[in-house]
Amino acid sequence: MKRLPMRKIRDVLRLSAEGRSTRQIAGQARLSPQTTPYVMRFDGDSIAHMTKIWNDAQALHQLGWMRPWSAR
Repeated sequence: MKRLPMRKIRDVLRLSAEGRSTRQIAGQARLSPQTTPYVMRFDGDSIAHMTKIWNDAQALHQLGWMRPWSAR
């Protein structure tokens, strides 16, 4: 896993919350399509749990990143 600058991470999360596809996000953020948003829980210096966030409006709503379907 490569480290990304915080600005790029924010851009990826913003574009994901807007409902963009991973290819659109990769193109705009100049990343590979495999670099997608993850939620990570750390235990000291290591990752204890990592979950991939799919580009799904309902999942993003549950995480508090966007309003329900009517907000699109």
